[in-house]
Amino acid sequence: MAELPTTNSLLRNGGFENSDPKTGAPKLWACSDWSAKESRGTIRLVCEEEGPAEGKRSARIRYEGKGSNLVIYQDVAMRGVGSYSLHAKCKAFGRAHAYISIVTFAGNKILQYENSKKVKGSDRWHELVLPITTDIQTERMRVILRANGEATFDAASFIVTEKSTGAAPDSGVGLRTKSSAISNDEKADLERKARMSPAELAWEKVLEQNLGGFYLPLYKKAKARGRTTAWDFVKDNSDLPRVLLIGDSISRGYTVPTRKRLAGKVNLHRAPANCGPTGQGLKKLDIWLGHGKWDLIHFNFGIHDRKSKAEDYAARLEKIAHRLKETGAKLIWASSTPLPAGSSSYRQGDCARLNAAASRVMKKHTIPTNDLYKAIQPHLAKYQNPGDCHFKGPGYEFLGQHVADSILRELTEQK
Repeated sequence: MAELPTTNSLLRNGGFENSDPKTGAPKLWACSDWSAKESRGTIRLVCEEEGPAEGKRSARIRYEGKGSNLVIYQDVAMRGVGSYSLHAKCKAFGRAHAYISIVTFAGNKILQYENSKKVKGSDRWHELVLPITTDIQTERMRVILRANGEATFDAASFIVTEKSTGAAPDSGVGLRTKSSAISNDEKADLERKARMSPAELAWEKVLEQNLGGFYLPLYKKAKARGRTTAWDFVKDNSDLPRVLLIGDSISRGYTVPTRKRLAGKVNLHRAPANCGPTGQGLKKLDIWLGHGKWDLIHFNFGIHDRKSKAEDYAARLEKIAHRLKETGAKLIWASSTPLPAGSSSYRQGDCARLNAAASRVMKKHTIPTNDLYKAIQPHLAKYQNPGDCHFKGPGYEFLGQHVADSILRELTEQK
């Protein structure tokens, strides 16, 4: 059984340790019978000290009637996109069953209603886990522990698994949600999603879970204005090879120019992130690779590793190379582009130092190099932003041409 989280829960009194001295009910939780009117009966929620799953108390639903929808609930205010996980332990008695639910709201409108599996009558504790990813409209969530008869719950925890873009949480029963107008960008995003296919919606969910608090709003704003982005959904032509770009913001910059140059020749995808340093790659590589088969993967790590020792960087890159080779795809390593001269943010020579270390790793694995460092170095004054590692639009067009040529060359040699 997986260990339940015990800290950083958005719920209050999730262990039901604090009870009202007059009623014996757990504080900050409400209970109700949501059954059809003709079936409703008397429901009580009490803190029980006999055999809790954790701590000293659990919460027991005591019921008289024929109801089939008995609930304990607590509301949590959390706006915008985020990923969460509800955990609870429960026992259902006799023929009863128990389960957990999460409902998300915009005002009083229900946006999502997710249920876990059901646990049927048993004398032992069962653990239930229910994940959810909210959308941009979300203003509050309701956590529900429910049964169709007498049941006991304990160790309830509602945790953030991916940072939410919105206000800080504010938990409590009967929470009154502040009204908030939906921005034009949010409206455009909802309208865009309404036109999406299931495959497009699945990709959108991947982006919402991985782009983070900086890049996701930029992506959403660009799409609200009808612009093309590096992370646009790619509908594969089954007659063309599938190619994946992995890399940081430099790679993001040349994704669209590369895609344009390879139109009609390649299905060009991009990892759903600014892929950052090699340490991030080791954690996220399986997510970026997804479930499809790749014919070729063009990858780079370096600028975000510039403070690393060369041997540590090479050791991490070695592991990444091993994992990518397991995909069976043709691989291309891209050297990191030069850092600007005269900038306090960068040390000259860092990328050259790491490129040398990467070269040794790639030679060991017979992975060809697309030497973007060498290609653009003579043109830095023209293409690179002053004091910045990034490039102007024409610079990314220049890099995109080299990336496209490298990909086509390797795919041709592969045949």
